[in-house]
Amino acid sequence: MTVARIAARLAICLVAMVPCAACDDVGGSFDRTLKVSGPVDLDIQTNSGGVRIDTGPTDTVHVVARIRINNWLTTDARRRVQQIEQAPPIQQTGNTVRVGQSTDDELYRFVSISYDLTVPEATRVHAVVGSGGQIIQHVQGPVDATAGSGGVRIVQVSGDVRVTAGSGGVRIEDTLGRVQARAGSGGVAITGARSVVDVRAGSGGVRIEGRPLDVWNLRTGSGGISVRVADDTPFQIDARAGSGGITSNQPVTVVGEKTKNRLQGTVRGGGARLALETGSGGIRIE
Repeated sequence: MTVARIAARLAICLVAMVPCAACDDVGGSFDRTLKVSGPVDLDIQTNSGGVRIDTGPTDTVHVVARIRINNWLTTDARRRVQQIEQAPPIQQTGNTVRVGQSTDDELYRFVSISYDLTVPEATRVHAVVGSGGQIIQHVQGPVDATAGSGGVRIVQVSGDVRVTAGSGGVRIEDTLGRVQARAGSGGVAITGARSVVDVRAGSGGVRIEGRPLDVWNLRTGSGGISVRVADDTPFQIDARAGSGGITSNQPVTVVGEKTKNRLQGTVRGGGARLALETGSGGIRIE
């Protein structure tokens, strides 16, 4: 190795050892309280950053946000953070609140904003997150949540729930309404289900627990399906497993076909239909 190459490598190592202020994140925040007088329509969007929504007073929407910009990606990070702090992306028209929407793409380039919102229980939620997790809990709903990359957790929502996740797991707990979940890559777990459930997973397992009082339709391309039926609820079963067996601890009365990869029948006289299908993976019914 030549002396010039040795010197070049040594210079790179020395630079890497020195703290670089220009490579640090620049951060900021904003905090706003909005007055409302009835059921709220909340529309929140963020390209990068998590979203957390929970309930509080009936007459306010409280928005707390954390802003981050990486200095390495832009030369005017501090100015842009201050500009967002002074005029945050919040719009209110009566009881309709929009958070995170802006037409100034240049200002928000390379910006990550995480939101923590406290809303009235009587709130309908539409949330879109490009990269980051979501937690939405205790609202009446309905809730419509979309995530490009990041997990989604929905807890104790009274109305219907619809979740679409490109990459990341989906958890839905103790909802009273209809549930629709779509996951490209990641598992889906649902507890306390009572109404209609419709799940499609590209790759990832599906787990569900509850009382099937209406149709449950569960499909996954790659991954197992686990079903736990509570309170001795009667139901019909129609299960298919492409590769992987089907097992049941429930007292199934076979009606139609029963093989290692196919099961049709009724439990306790029959009730709502459970349609279960997996391309690769087993199915277990408890």
